[in-house]
Amino acid sequence: MNEILTALFTRLSTELTTPVFDYVPQGTDYPYVSVRVVQADNDDTDTETSNSVTISITGYSRYRGYKELMILADEITTALNNWQMVNTTSFAVGTFKEQFRQFLIDADNLTRYSVQEYIFYYEPL
Repeated sequence: MNEILTALFTRLSTELTTPVFDYVPQGTDYPYVSVRVVQADNDDTDTETSNSVTISITGYSRYRGYKELMILADEITTALNNWQMVNTTSFAVGTFKEQFRQFLIDADNLTRYSVQEYIFYYEPL
């Protein structure tokens, strides 16, 4: 699984105009993107082995509107939606599909953020 996440971070880091983190250091300048695994499921059947992973990608901005955040969310979609990751040494990976996207404002009334959830399927080689 770590091979898949490494490829995901590499893809986002090369395609996006903002930094990408799995742990955001304190004092990080805006905008930035945070990625986390939400859920991993075993989807095996009697005849096939398959797993799915749901990833949450959150973009953060302090821009006084939603323009910067919407551009960032579109960059994430362009980078991942229907992206066919090359198989790793251990896993065959299917395409990434965006499940939903929403735009919110934090309780501090300064920080705006977008949440995008993606699902992909993989199986051991």
